[in-house]
Amino acid sequence: MDSDLSSCGSSNHSRPDVALAQLRHHNRNRGPAQPPGQTSRSSHNTHPVTPACLPGALPPHVASMINGTPIAMKTSACSPFISNHYYDSEEFKPALLKDTWRVDLPGIEKEGETIKELHKKHVPHIPKIICATDLHQVRPSFADNHRMCTHLYAASEPFERQEVWPEIEGLRPHTHYRIVLKTIGISLMDFKSSRQLVTAARDALRALAAAFHNAKILHRDISCGNILIVKTGGLLIDWDMAKRVPAANPKEADDPSKPGNSNATDVNAQTSPIACIPRQIERSGTWRFMSARLLLPLNSDVPPHTLADDMESLLHVLIWIAMRCMPHNLAPGVLSDNLHNIFDRYSIIGTEMRGGSGKEFFLLTREIGNIGLKDPVLVNLLKDLSAIFAVQYEGAPDEDTSKILRQIDAGEPSEAVLSESDRDLLCIARIYRRRQRQREDSAWILGLFERALKDARWPNDDDESAENKFPPKLDHGLKRKAPDTIDENERTVVKQKPIMIDRNAHSTARQNGSRD
Repeated sequence: MDSDLSSCGSSNHSRPDVALAQLRHHNRNRGPAQPPGQTSRSSHNTHPVTPACLPGALPPHVASMINGTPIAMKTSACSPFISNHYYDSEEFKPALLKDTWRVDLPGIEKEGETIKELHKKHVPHIPKIICATDLHQVRPSFADNHRMCTHLYAASEPFERQEVWPEIEGLRPHTHYRIVLKTIGISLMDFKSSRQLVTAARDALRALAAAFHNAKILHRDISCGNILIVKTGGLLIDWDMAKRVPAANPKEADDPSKPGNSNATDVNAQTSPIACIPRQIERSGTWRFMSARLLLPLNSDVPPHTLADDMESLLHVLIWIAMRCMPHNLAPGVLSDNLHNIFDRYSIIGTEMRGGSGKEFFLLTREIGNIGLKDPVLVNLLKDLSAIFAVQYEGAPDEDTSKILRQIDAGEPSEAVLSESDRDLLCIARIYRRRQRQREDSAWILGLFERALKDARWPNDDDESAENKFPPKLDHGLKRKAPDTIDENERTVVKQKPIMIDRNAHSTARQNGSRD
């Protein structure tokens, strides 16, 4: 590799305006331009400007980049590394470079191609691309340092390479990939008010819904690190786990019995370029924010990912940030335990993982209204959303009641001939069915956000620094496993009782719950 953008010197800033000023100062003092392949340092700036190494992908006028403080990074060698990079020594325009190892399997489209497709379908609130490419094509005379081969050794004795991938969970082919985005935002955790936070989440929901309905694409990795705050609202990024859902009718796309919505291969589905067959042998998404529905089963029984799962993930993002960053009545030790029990806890059964019981319990009990959050508008929104998504984990009406409801809908018998108790059961069944439809209706969920944002009671000074229970830190949450990320020495013994997940307490409510 001639030059590595990820090895550029880091700076002490993360604001685009500061970085831009630094880049201008650097270019005024660096002297004559350096030949391609060489770096340049000025006497007033110790941060190197390295020529970009995206062969054939960068516009001719883009000559160099200078990097800022990373806005996100992952500890795994196979996970994305995202950093602010302020580039273009002539036009002084900032950009965001994502350096990642993408999963290189059939049917998994490159993130840049997915975003281009979304722009063609006029999906709002997504980043604009400057360029994107795999690093260095394979040449017979050079070693390929940009494609991993670990997966070929996983099931063998030491140093014995397999001819084909044995499909061991967690080990997959990866290729080094970089994408440069034109739009720069700030982390969702750096919101200036709860209204700004909800506005960014609302815009992410708009992007989710438009991508699904216009382009038939699911994001499938909603997390607090994948939503940025920009001047106009919010931006949904990181589409590398996106998958096409080829449904003839958008209303059928959440129904796993319809073609293209199940994990089974549908030979009749037209799925170019993103396949609808199962592309990986494990869950996709960030464990902490995945819907409980996808975490409760064992790995081998995980149902198909739906738009409703992404919308529930958005709710978990808001709840997690509210508990992590906003004033409430929970002591630090209780907060630590609750965050772990709700979002991060998992169990190993044999060789498989399951979790989600904390999220399920939290939604069923509407516990978000009992922790003492100070913003009444935000609390009401979170309670309304919790009530909608909790229906997935409640007991469905019994078959007799459902049969009566179907008969009433068909016009016979008349509802007037039913007994009072049957009419009560019928009313409950109708409410349940309405809530199930609301859970799957992105327009209904978006309406709750819009109504909340029109409320005049929003405070203006409840930013993330108001009462952050723990020091701010980069989120290194794993895509699958999610051990507790709060240090043990930050926990304190308190008299408050943390949320305990009692499976027996609500097992009856879930006994007849649906599983897609």
